[in-house]
Amino acid sequence: MNIIRIENNYSWLQTDDEKLRLLLWQALRWKERDYFHNARFRMKLWDGFKNFFDKDTGKFLTGLLPEVKMFIKSNNQEYKCEDNRDPVKFQVDLIDKNFLDSGVILRDYQVDYVNQAIRNRRGIVFSPTASGKTNILIAILKALPPNTPTLVLANRTSLVDQNYDEITSAGIKNVGRFYGGAKEANMITCATVQSAHLLKPLLPKIRCLFVDEIHEICKLKFNAVMIEFPNGMRELSIGSLKARDTKELSLYIGK
Repeated sequence: MNIIRIENNYSWLQTDDEKLRLLLWQALRWKERDYFHNARFRMKLWDGFKNFFDKDTGKFLTGLLPEVKMFIKSNNQEYKCEDNRDPVKFQVDLIDKNFLDSGVILRDYQVDYVNQAIRNRRGIVFSPTASGKTNILIAILKALPPNTPTLVLANRTSLVDQNYDEITSAGIKNVGRFYGGAKEANMITCATVQSAHLLKPLLPKIRCLFVDEIHEICKLKFNAVMIEFPNGMRELSIGSLKARDTKELSLYIGK
């Protein structure tokens, strides 16, 4: 029997079928971006591939869970799941356009994004510039239980200040900022990803993580920050995103 043990960050496929592990390893690996510029590749010390499934231990990023399940089924095999995650409980199951108390009327696609976030609890919000992503963020925050420990990351202090101002203007309490010029961690903390390592003692307590412009943040070794969230729910708000970025990001956080 194939057993998938699911945790917040990583999951493990436990199976005695070595062929299945090998096939999954082959399916979940591809060439790193710009691999041919890497000195290790030019010295023939690395084949240029990035592996997202460990064929020896069965370990993979939980964001890949749908792909792993689909792959096992496509090979006519069965599996059982042991889900050890501790999901965040939302206050509501669905919202409508009048959900925000500030008088803002949410657009239909904003309502859809928020409801998908409530249902799936992780994923990519792929929305273009000026589409009101901050209102999506605020609506998800309001759907969470009060005082849910939350971190909102951005790659620039100007974005941190903007998120902080708009969240507090919406009437949400206990919001702080954390970066070089501000050290005001709170129940909801808006921070730069460059400063996130200074919050390391608090990271295990974070239950909800939002990221602004994640396609830019991934260039800053964002995965090293994500693994510090053993209890976190991943909700990722993103600006304009190139198609090649979408595939890579879905591996970390799911689709």
